[in-house]
Amino acid sequence: MRGAKLANILLVEDEAAIQRLITTSLELDGHDIRVASSGAEAIEQLKPYPHLIILDIRLPDMDGPTFLAEALSCGYEGKVLVVSAWTGGKEYADLIGVDGYLQKPFDPDELSSTVSGLLRAPVYR
Repeated sequence: MRGAKLANILLVEDEAAIQRLITTSLELDGHDIRVASSGAEAIEQLKPYPHLIILDIRLPDMDGPTFLAEALSCGYEGKVLVVSAWTGGKEYADLIGVDGYLQKPFDPDELSSTVSGLLRAPVYR
């Protein structure tokens, strides 16, 4: 897609291959992607607030819920999509109250449709 960017997305993922896959897929859809490899780096990049945070549950310096609590305490009120290879990731994502979940590995088309759906839905925080 060419022209104006659809959404600003903050990707919080420590695996370079997954960073490239997600970034490439979503930039092709017209989104502007910022990438952070750790929770601390993501907190530094939180402002301006993104429309969506794509969050790996397991980060080198903190877990997903710790990052999410920090982001919310900084004023973030947008959507959160968790991506994880962890077997219990879906249940964990439901427990921490995020807006969506994708199991790694995932298909880029599944990522695109999930992100599009989340961006269209209202925020309930």
